[in-house]
Amino acid sequence: MLGFLPTPASTSMPDSLYGFPQASSSSLSISGDDVRYGMLASQSLPMPVPSTPSIRQDEYITYYFKHVRELQFVFAGESLTSILYPLVQAEPNGAVAYSLCALAALHHARVRMARGADPIAEDPDNENAPSRQFYDRALYRLMHAPQTNGTGQYSDSDAIAAVQLVSYAVLGGGTMDWTSPLEFACEWLAQTGIYNEENPKLTLLGMSATGRFAAKATMVRPIHRAGAVRTAVRAMTLMRGETYLIQYIDVLSSITLKQPPRFLPLYKRLFGGGGGFWASNNASPRASAQHAELRMDALTGCPDEALLALAEISALAHWKASELQSGSLSVRELIRRGDIIEKELRERATGVSMRAGDDEYQSQAALAGLDMGVTPAGLPMAMGMQPGMSGASRSPRAPVDTTKHVIAEMFRESAVLYLHTILSDSSPGVPEIINSVDQLMKLVNELPPSAYDRALVFPLFLLGAMSNNQMMREVVKHRFFMQDATMGNILLAQTVMEQVWMQRENILRATRPGGRPASFGDWRDNLRMEWASLLLM
Repeated sequence: MLGFLPTPASTSMPDSLYGFPQASSSSLSISGDDVRYGMLASQSLPMPVPSTPSIRQDEYITYYFKHVRELQFVFAGESLTSILYPLVQAEPNGAVAYSLCALAALHHARVRMARGADPIAEDPDNENAPSRQFYDRALYRLMHAPQTNGTGQYSDSDAIAAVQLVSYAVLGGGTMDWTSPLEFACEWLAQTGIYNEENPKLTLLGMSATGRFAAKATMVRPIHRAGAVRTAVRAMTLMRGETYLIQYIDVLSSITLKQPPRFLPLYKRLFGGGGGFWASNNASPRASAQHAELRMDALTGCPDEALLALAEISALAHWKASELQSGSLSVRELIRRGDIIEKELRERATGVSMRAGDDEYQSQAALAGLDMGVTPAGLPMAMGMQPGMSGASRSPRAPVDTTKHVIAEMFRESAVLYLHTILSDSSPGVPEIINSVDQLMKLVNELPPSAYDRALVFPLFLLGAMSNNQMMREVVKHRFFMQDATMGNILLAQTVMEQVWMQRENILRATRPGGRPASFGDWRDNLRMEWASLLLM
């Protein structure tokens, strides 16, 4: 895509900020926090109108919901279909429809190529392939959306399309640019106003107020006027999920791009606790249910406190790099800040565990519009696990709940491991890093291979990259091998992981006995390759 997009005449920040050319500034106001944390608004760029694929779109839409949706969101049940499908019906030639068709065509082509059928004609990397035509069409609609919709801003459906195009880049193996659609999605998030809210959780809860939004909702065009209220509620549920997806991608992209997340102040208010009626562990069951409705792990598997920690660690890493460059790094201050992040992470995780046994808290989580307790389609139940059993001595729970609990623990421990690689550099021999690697390995052993592994690219990659134990490395490679590599960046993740190992071994071989200790640098440097940038999702 970047090959034929014209270069903007001016940029608001250096191109090196994100590693890709930035679009020129739009009329969207940018606060001081926006600039400090790297959030830039994108502006539509001139682009030739792509040709429309001469293929029946309804067949691709059906194919997407049957084969692709569960690959993208393994924690989301069929309720996601009931949210996305009305958008396609409301605007069959819109950016959302084209993005879903692009994903379906990509999957179809990859499957046929894997089976050896028409590999040249179906090659999705070909500019004339149906998947690329749909992608180009969706990107064109997205880039010009603020002008064509008459509002000058992006709508929620534009945000949906942007996230789907990021997903296209990920499922396509990492060879496509994902930073440009992410910029569009982040601009939409800034335009919602939630970024400036003192209490963003209340704002998100207000998005599902039926009476208030029946009149105000302009996010999804009602298919039937009689169902306008129901459509408004579904639209607000969609907006919450889309907001969380954008935040999740933003935080994970900060690891690859070595930049602070764009909306770090928002994440502190949204996930940090301490504000609103749900903050207390003694909150009412209704307040707990409303809190469950807003939890990130219902959609991604990554709990709120782990995502906030990852965001803060990326910001800390950026601060450390800036201080090193200026020659003013205080190691004592670096450790102090890191200790605060780890302490708050563990305290928040303890508070979540205290509420986890609340039956009403668990049951009300379905209010988020996502099937938290539903095993993904095609996933064997618990892969042979007995109900209520796991490797550690935990309270009995359903197999799916046990799986989600272990996954949440993996994300938390991955955040701790990420933190120690920033505090002590990427040295596998550091005691804190060894301990985190061991803890992660125990959690992996508790979790049988399943479709959920697709949501664990970051924990598995970091575990493998920071381990010097050959057996642990083989376990991680085997978990990657168990996933269908036809779609996704599994192969790219394994390639980069092995590149980290090779680079470390080369450094050790070049280190003379009794000489200067080996310095392994930053493992994140390997995420930026000449031909791809690995987004760990």
